[in-house]
Amino acid sequence: MDKPARYIDVDGHILEPGGLWKEYIEPEYRDRALQILEDDQGLEYLSVDGKPPFYGSGGTLAALGAIGQDVRPFREPGRVKWKNSLRPRGGYDPNERVKVMDAEGIDQTLVYPSLGLIWEGDCRDAKFAAANCRAYNSWLLDFCKPHPERLIPVAHIPTLDVEEGVMELRRAAASHPKEFGSVEPS
Repeated sequence: MDKPARYIDVDGHILEPGGLWKEYIEPEYRDRALQILEDDQGLEYLSVDGKPPFYGSGGTLAALGAIGQDVRPFREPGRVKWKNSLRPRGGYDPNERVKVMDAEGIDQTLVYPSLGLIWEGDCRDAKFAAANCRAYNSWLLDFCKPHPERLIPVAHIPTLDVEEGVMELRRAAASHPKEFGSVEPS
């Protein structure tokens, strides 16, 4: 008898809360943790070590959360903040994510970052980069915990130093081996 088809979303981005790094990073890095700040025009950016990204802010953070919406208001200084732009709720709430998956007939999703994709090119300190990855990965496990069979976390592995990357890959796999890398073909 044939098994029913499984549908897996292999590009399931989430919208991380801006304070996750300060909450989850080790204490020795807390004052340097990634955070959302504003430039002198009121546009938000994800700071790396307290500095704006090399490409400038451009108001793009809130636009990341503007899925399915007109992004023009998100590019106006001060009009829409990241924390107010988070739509749809399935992007930042695991229970809502599963409801969306049910409605769309998706059995599992590989959970990827959004903000987490834009900072590493601005980081020059390999140990600091690894600490930010550990913070994100720890938060991601907590995010996926309510639905471990459906929400599959994809670890963010630091790339500035091979040894740091290997250590985080091993830590992430050991911290929850069933989740990190558990999707197998049926």
